[in-house]
Amino acid sequence: MRNFLDDQRDKPLIILSPFITTAYFEELTQDQREVYVVTSWRKDHLASGVSNINLYQAVKRNRNWKLFINDRLHAKVYCRNYETLIMGSANLTYSGLKDEKKSNHEVMVSLDCDPVSSRNIRKIIRTSIEMNDECYQTYAEWFTSLDTTQSSVDTGSVIEPESVDELFLISQLPASLSPHRLWRLIMENVPWEEDWFERHAANHDVETYLINPYDFNSYDDFSVELRRIMLKQRFFNAFLDMIDLEGLRFGSAKQWIQENCIDDPVPYRKELTRTVQNIFSWIVQLFGDEYEVVQPNHSQIIQKKM
Repeated sequence: MRNFLDDQRDKPLIILSPFITTAYFEELTQDQREVYVVTSWRKDHLASGVSNINLYQAVKRNRNWKLFINDRLHAKVYCRNYETLIMGSANLTYSGLKDEKKSNHEVMVSLDCDPVSSRNIRKIIRTSIEMNDECYQTYAEWFTSLDTTQSSVDTGSVIEPESVDELFLISQLPASLSPHRLWRLIMENVPWEEDWFERHAANHDVETYLINPYDFNSYDDFSVELRRIMLKQRFFNAFLDMIDLEGLRFGSAKQWIQENCIDDPVPYRKELTRTVQNIFSWIVQLFGDEYEVVQPNHSQIIQKKM
């Protein structure tokens, strides 16, 4: 684990661990430039001391670090920049990771972080609560008021996470080239473009939007439902609001998405090119009666129709 953490310390480190010993966390991560932590602060975990709210202060001291709370988390994953990972049974605790006489017997394996693993890790992050001072205050007030004489403690959450539909997430935007392409891949057995993991992109869209093409008799029925689903997302609606009669240029769309998304790590703008291409084509195919794409001087502009 130490060798894994020492390697490529300038690249983002993503830690998924339900239980974290704050002092040991600080010891292991002190030289990391960018760290994203997902842990559990369930009421009974905080009350018993296996989870500690002082972890927030340790993370807050570092400008490029962020803490997320997910009370459904049971996975133990240590991932470097969505490229390599170590996963298994060990929490980031003294008993989980230190090799001492009374340490736990744990198993960890080292793997490449394939597109499916990357997508699943991002899904956990996007369904977690991003900790800030206001959220921390809520936890601190609950913890201070805790009756330590209770024989049993509520296993619920102090704060319930927001609906994913309310969040501004890159991972909520379509990954397939277009709705019609998604339909043809699944329903017409069109060959996948495996050089850019198109199969995973299609799976992402089906899972994210909870829509199964096999449930529809035609592409028209499928697109009507997909349109309804997309309009439920606040991020997608905010993007539509950016488009007026003068239009939204491709570069401006990339900049707006990068500045407003809360996915972590936030992708570099050059990596958003395909995302913007996708969202342009999805808007035109699903809302073609309202929007169109023009291409003056080789630069795409999406605009409202007159």
